Amino acid sequence: MSESQEFARSEDRDLGFGSVVARDTQRRLLNRDGSFNVLRKGRGIRSALSLYYSLLSMSWPRFFLLAIMAYLTANAIFAAGYLFCGPDALEGGLAATGGGRLGQAFFFSVHTLSTIGYGHIVPASPGANVLVTFEAMVGLFGLALGTGLIFARFSRPLAIDVGRIHDIEAV
Repeated sequence: MSESQEFARSEDRDLGFGSVVARDTQRRLLNRDGSFNVLRKGRGIRSALSLYYSLLSMSWPRFFLLAIMAYLTANAIFAAGYLFCGPDALEGGLAATGGGRLGQAFFFSVHTLSTIGYGHIVPASPGANVLVTFEAMVGLFGLALGTGLIFARFSRPLAIDVGRIHDIEAV
């Protein structure tokens, strides 16, 4: 066998993981289609169901839908908390009916969670003030986490379709 044939044959076996790994296992680490021929063992259910990875890898429309749903759900939960504090928990609104109070509490929650604070409705009871304090903190943390997730999604490297590279003309 010539030297070039020997090199080509050894190059086919070593897939960039080193000759020691290829020699010891006598099996390919990569399949011919490029997928890994590796079976992971010992992964717990916690690492298999990674929320962070799921949020990074889902489509943009699904990500935004989930973010909107989380935002509306958080505001609804805090609105229910304001209603639970009693009828005099919020002061300055005009709504006297149950449905009107729910809307008032919901939009007060939107103002508080988003740190807008228009100022027409204010918390009037100690329980409502504690809830406002907690909601403001949740809003700040939520904004930081959302910003970090969006940045991570934008900065994540993606595979390039090599077939399309030839379609791009040099300038």
